[in-house]
Amino acid sequence: IRRPPRSTHCISSAASDVYKRQVDAHAAARRAQRFIDAIGIGFTWTGAVTGQHLYKALHPPGGKARTPIELVKPIAILRRSGSVFALSAMTWTRPLLSEEKAHVWAHGYDLRAAYLSALNGAVVGMGSPEHHPDGRAFDKKLPGVWKIVAPAPDNVLLPPLIPLDKVGKEVWVFTPLLAYLRELGQEPQILEAYVWNESRRAFETWAKHVDMARMEMKLLKDRYPADEDVRAVEKAVKSVYQGMVGRFARVEDRNNKGEPTTPWHRPDFRGTVVSLANVNLHRKLARFGAETGRYLFNDTADTEIYTSDEADPITARPK
Repeated sequence: IRRPPRSTHCISSAASDVYKRQVDAHAAARRAQRFIDAIGIGFTWTGAVTGQHLYKALHPPGGKARTPIELVKPIAILRRSGSVFALSAMTWTRPLLSEEKAHVWAHGYDLRAAYLSALNGAVVGMGSPEHHPDGRAFDKKLPGVWKIVAPAPDNVLLPPLIPLDKVGKEVWVFTPLLAYLRELGQEPQILEAYVWNESRRAFETWAKHVDMARMEMKLLKDRYPADEDVRAVEKAVKSVYQGMVGRFARVEDRNNKGEPTTPWHRPDFRGTVVSLANVNLHRKLARFGAETGRYLFNDTADTEIYTSDEADPITARPK
């Protein structure tokens, strides 16, 4: 059976679709090359996998910085869901104060590249930790997980570092958070601890490298705000450091007994990094509140929201 010839309209539509696919392919090629120019390697599968490949490229075998190439079985408390509370970004809201209710505007701000900064500064443990079932003296230089009785927050105008439903209960916290609590004048008794005696700032070189790419994309976006390619590459760079942190505790990288199937399964790394990111943010919010009297009323994983009588979010932005 002979098919009827296509109409001119159909041919034009098909040609248009082909053209769009070609344009998309060209855009993808440009973005891929820009990503390579910024990061130094190609984007592979996901941001997390790309971050791992970049780490290996920056830390070849025999180098000074040690790549986590050995399988380390997570300690029991990191294999049980909910055992350690400080494994996610702070999410919180509070009632508005009377003066805040009079404000007309609310502005949201991303005050961080929090995980990237925390990866740069995080001191993580290497190998397996030493267990102290009856507790031990706190040492802020040692990566560790510490069991304490959660104290009440010292400032109700700031997001709680420990969920309010945990106050007065035994919880496990990572070294950066316990160090900050002591800095705030709270010294809870240590009931039990796991500490790593061998440690290093394993991600400092990696984080600085990624941050240079992030800043390059930010400058390009400021210069060319309508350039969709730049925006896409900026998001891809962000996915590298965010994905890297999340991958440390990826459930698919362990078996049903909690045993790792890849050396990159290090929930203790993730706990340390996320705790340090939360502490860095909390310190910034506390400093701004003390200096200006302004406090956020809502905190999500990505945005801190302030009320203001300024319509312009730039003018109203926390400094």
